[in-house]
Amino acid sequence: MFAGARCRTIAKALVNLSLVRLKGNVKNPTNHRGAFVAFEGLDASGKSTQLRTLLDWLRTQAVPHEYISFPRTDEEGYGEAIAMFLRGEFGSVDEVHPYLVASLFAGDRATARPVIENWLNASKLVIADRYFYSNVAFQSAKIEDLSAKAKFQSWIRYVEFECNSIPRPDLTIFFDVPFDFIRENIVTRAGENRSYLNGQTDIHEAALELQEKVAEEYRKVASGDPTFHILSCVNPKGYMRSVESIRDEVIMLLTKAQVLRSEARQWR
Repeated sequence: MFAGARCRTIAKALVNLSLVRLKGNVKNPTNHRGAFVAFEGLDASGKSTQLRTLLDWLRTQAVPHEYISFPRTDEEGYGEAIAMFLRGEFGSVDEVHPYLVASLFAGDRATARPVIENWLNASKLVIADRYFYSNVAFQSAKIEDLSAKAKFQSWIRYVEFECNSIPRPDLTIFFDVPFDFIRENIVTRAGENRSYLNGQTDIHEAALELQEKVAEEYRKVASGDPTFHILSCVNPKGYMRSVESIRDEVIMLLTKAQVLRSEARQWR
């Protein structure tokens, strides 16, 4: 059982979610919805570096844009509870049921829904660092039975898109990175003082075997979603590609998905 303070944290998050669902959608006076792109990848995959690089490029091109990063561990309610989970305060990776963990991450996105919808309704390009498929991949990787895994995936899709009505991305890009690179970066990051950890270790990052399984779950997703694209971050010789090379492919994917206009790569 959770301690009293932890129960209050979860209760506060549930209240926040109820308020979000009562707000509903915001009307778009221009009838021109923006575009929504999600970046996905393993922990320490360089995904956030690519996000920063793309944001710099969008600024030089005067493309109206916003970005958001999940989980929002600095937010009260769900974010606070997620930080507690990642610090191991609810138990180890194997001790906390995937459905419970998925509910926290889903709630975090649900409370961000009005913000994302307002940006889209303002005809902006919205970039998310992690989104729905992080929940699918990380929690599915903890479930061995294939039937139970499929049931979970169906459930979390229903919760996030039907119950919580979060916006659907126009394009999701998974940065596929060799696991040796991931392992090296996670070891390097272990000494970083990230505020949500309070000096503790992130239990998802520390579970290297889990990270490998998560990568496989991401790759399986690609076959069932035409908006999901796997971007290989290695060259034909097996070496990591340059940051600029990967960024240029991201821009090409945005253009192909008609998020950017091809003639001048401008905002659509």
